[in-house]
Amino acid sequence: MNTCDKCGSNRVAEIFAHSKDLSSFVCPADGIYAEDTYFPEVKGICGGDDLDISLCLECGKVQGTFPIKIDVPDGIPLARIIIRIEQELEWDEESEFSQDDLEILHTIRRIILGSNMYNDFLEEDELEDHFEVDEIELIKLVLEKE
Repeated sequence: MNTCDKCGSNRVAEIFAHSKDLSSFVCPADGIYAEDTYFPEVKGICGGDDLDISLCLECGKVQGTFPIKIDVPDGIPLARIIIRIEQELEWDEESEFSQDDLEILHTIRRIILGSNMYNDFLEEDELEDHFEVDEIELIKLVLEKE
């Protein structure tokens, strides 16, 4: 039986979940917006289709050594673009963008979701392989507003 790293209690729950590609792991500070996909490989927490953590039911500490380093690819996470676009579209009436720009944001959203690029990271120069110049300018504006 495991004991808690922090308080020594033996009330440590082992939590294991297995999913089929519909997992989410969002950590904006590390630029991770993995939704409806595999878990990123995070030692002692998750990876692939599996979530596997130990949690002390006495003090609430997740067991393991922290902080955890997460390897994040270089580039712009396209999921972050989607999240920012969706926020702008929600605030349609308050948005600083024109109606034409909001239509272009809808198009960008459809391109990313329709091509299954949601969890991809692109370098700035790779954006032009997927988007028009006016779309790239809007993407940069949306990201600057964070």
